[in-house]
Formats: sequence, C-alpha cells, structure tokens
Amino acid sequence: MSLTAKFKFRDDNDALQEGEVSLEDYRAAADTAGGISLSQYLARKFPTNVKLHGSILSQALASTGLSIGRDQGMGIQSSKLSDIFNGVKVQAGAITSPDGTGNTTPAGRLFFPEVILQTIAAALEDNKGDFFQGYESLIGGTETVNAPEFKRARIDLTAPEGSESMSVAQLAEPPAMVSITAADSTTPIPTKAIGLIVSEQALATTSFDLVNTVMGRQAYGERVRMVENQLNDVFNGNSDLGLTALPIFQADTLDALIVATGNITQKAWVHYLRDNYQRMTVTNIVCTIDTALAIENRTNKPNVQTDDPKSKRIDTLFNIDNLSLSPPRVFLVDAAVVPENRIIGLDQQWALRRYINVSASYEAIEAFVIRRAKAFRVDHGEALTRLFDDAFTSMDLIV
Repeated sequence: MSLTAKFKFRDDNDALQEGEVSLEDYRAAADTAGGISLSQYLARKFPTNVKLHGSILSQALASTGLSIGRDQGMGIQSSKLSDIFNGVKVQAGAITSPDGTGNTTPAGRLFFPEVILQTIAAALEDNKGDFFQGYESLIGGTETVNAPEFKRARIDLTAPEGSESMSVAQLAEPPAMVSITAADSTTPIPTKAIGLIVSEQALATTSFDLVNTVMGRQAYGERVRMVENQLNDVFNGNSDLGLTALPIFQADTLDALIVATGNITQKAWVHYLRDNYQRMTVTNIVCTIDTALAIENRTNKPNVQTDDPKSKRIDTLFNIDNLSLSPPRVFLVDAAVVPENRIIGLDQQWALRRYINVSASYEAIEAFVIRRAKAFRVDHGEALTRLFDDAFTSMDLIV
C-alpha cells in the first residue's frame, strides 16, 4: 500500500477540504515539465487562497500537528525530530492514519524532506544578492533530465556573416547552415549530497527549527563551491566533460601602448567589447576583484573631472549609430577559477547551459521515507556546459 497522509485545508472558495499527500507525489512533481517542488505540485492539485489561509504546505503542516518554527506569543514550540521520524500525533479531527487507528500519521516523514528542501532554497534565495544572482545572470538556459547523465548537443554552424549570398532555384531547399547532432558519449551530472544523521538520544531534543538553520547554512557553502568548480571546468577545461580550455589572447594585441602586465587602456577595452560584434555581445565578464579594479582604473578612461561645462566650444561632435557599449555585468570569482589579470567575457544568451538531474532528490527522499531512516540526505545533481564556444572571449592583461 502506498504511504500516504491526509490533511485539512481551505480551498479557494474558503470551504474546508481534505487533501492527501503520498511519496508518489514527489515523483510526480519531479516528472512535471521543468521539474517542480512538492509544494508547487500540491498548490496545483489543491488550490487555496494563500493570502487568507497561507500556502497549502503550511496548512497541511498545521493540520497534522507539525510546527516548523516556534511562536513565543502563542506558546508553540518547533516540532521535535522524534515526532517527525516516529510519527506525529494526529490533531485534526476526523483525519486518521492509513491503518485507521487515528493515533499517528506518517505526515512528518512525508513533509520533512520538502520542508528541508524549501529551507535550503530560501537560504540560497536570501543570499542571491551576494553571489547567486550574479551566477544566474551568466546562465543562458536550464534543462532538467531524469537521469544522472545527458548527451551534449554538438552544434555546427556556418555563421551568416561569413557566408556569401547565392542563387537558389525555385522550391529548392536552402543550403544547410546549422546542424545539431548528439555527442558520441554521455556527460555525467555530478550529484552532491548534504547528509543529516541524528542519534536516538538527540531525537527528542533536536527541533525542526535547528535542523532548518543548520541545513540551510551548509547548503549555501556547498552551492558556492559547486558553482566555482563548474565555472572552472567551463573556462579551463575538463576532459571528463569533453571540454577543452577556452582560447586566450593578450591585451597588447589590441593596443601596442600596453607595456606592463596588469594594465589595460581605454582603446583595448573598447576593442575587447566591440571586435566580436558579428558573433557575440559581451554581456557579462568573469574575473577577480583585482582584475576588475584594473579595468576600472584603465589608462585614458574618459572622465569629466577637468571639464568646464560653461566653456564656449567651437566643436562638432559625432554620434556612432551602431556602437552601443552597454556596461557588462561583472561576476567576481577567486583566482583559482579565473587567474589574476584574465578577463572571461561571454554572451549570456549563447554561452552557458545548465542541466539538472531532478530524480536525484527524489531517490534520497524515497529512501528516507520508506526505510524509516534516522538519516536524511539532500541530493542535487547539476552540470554546467558550454553551448557555443564562440560566445566567449578571453583576454589576459600580460605582455
């Protein structure tokens, strides 16, 4: 028999209804196009007025006697892990456990993974301004798969700007300019795990709230390290992923007046942003903070510090119609990812693609719920790869 738990909630017409959650709902959520969370899946399945009654997850937790945090004013304490792992006492009227006793329900085990996953997501969301918002701005697209590996698309194209016009007979098919084939080998999606083990003695004293705090903090550090490792592979190459290092040129090839390592001129900077306009726009750059300061302090950078706005000029200025140098977004990394004095530029639309294994999380949840384990594992499988190699431009500030 499928492991299920029932709960009460208010629907979007304010009527009291009974819902049900099962382990299979995690799988159904993962299999939904794009991969969604259990909370999102239940919100679609059981519509409710969130402003009046809270989310479907919060209502389900409340109706089954589970409390994530503590409310001092109401005298509500955060649920202990003994309630989560061993079964929580039913506190919601006519709701009964699957065996019909009405004493306990497996709701704790069923909802615990989702609460932890939502906590981790919230922890990462809160820190987006510091790190992850910049990272997300680098990603051109994300695909979800239900496997620990995927086949990279091999894209071969003859750029339109490098092709000559040609006559085509009536109804004849055009010459092939783009071909997409599957790679000869599969690319693995590394799975990272954050484990939680609780001793029998700690079950009765360890609260939901404490676990949330610890897991959220650990997830943040793990994700930062994972992102930096993935960017390192994309920029510097990884033979296991079929990636070679990006080609690099020197800044003094754009301006012969650059004679010292670590220096860049206004001329070289403008050429760097503009020279590859036929195939890409430099929307983002990745570098260390010292390299970013070198760009900020570049030689001959225009400024208005000595300008006299009251001066009567006899001059004719010009406007360049096709030179829109929008300031690129800067993502700062350690020198282990991008060495000092190197600038990695990319076109966000075409450069990077992310693959996420949505089944990794479900398998860990299934093991926790069915085996009644005292340990829980949060699995996250993610791989980052290059989509178009010519959507990157890499320059070293060395001579």
